[in-house]
Amino acid sequence: MIIRVLKDEEAVISMVDSNMHREVISPSEKAFACKMKYDAIKRKNGFSSNGQDDYQYKGRKSIEIMGEEMGESPKQVQRYLRIPEILEMLDDGKIGFTPAYEASFLTEEEQKNLIQAMAYTQSSPSLSQAQRMKKLSRDGELDLQEMKKILGEVKKGEINRVTFKNEQLHRFFPKEYSAERMKERILDILKLWQAQQLGNTQSENEAE
Repeated sequence: MIIRVLKDEEAVISMVDSNMHREVISPSEKAFACKMKYDAIKRKNGFSSNGQDDYQYKGRKSIEIMGEEMGESPKQVQRYLRIPEILEMLDDGKIGFTPAYEASFLTEEEQKNLIQAMAYTQSSPSLSQAQRMKKLSRDGELDLQEMKKILGEVKKGEINRVTFKNEQLHRFFPKEYSAERMKERILDILKLWQAQQLGNTQSENEAE
């Protein structure tokens, strides 16, 4: 065992560097670790923790130094520092890393609306969609309805996907059913249909 006497900031940096070398580390863990190290380095070198987004240390930007130590580009380090509000979706694979970075520029309320819009449309934003939302947010024109509209668009590579309007589906479900509940019931029905088809196929093979 090696015992070292370290100041608080040095201890944080040492702990983060050690955790970064684990074989498996989720995006959220990496982002939190990145932020902890960034803030510790700023305090260690006499910068305010709520000051400028980046700072010069020994003639270089802090994110450049961190990138070298983490084996990441400075741009990637900057992205990790920007995505705390949507980390759970990122870990669950519900949103890609780069769209998550763009979505991190939305306000806290807008990010909550984004989660609702994703659940409603059963879709995650592409990079271009996330960038459009970011611009609309800057212009003060982004709300829940606009997010649903953007996420409801057919993405490139999804031209042949099957889509239904809620009005079409509500004919077959009670009025109080939400879009998510209708989706669950449709999937249940399809599973039963699939099992029935497999049973019919097996019966036909046995008859032969």
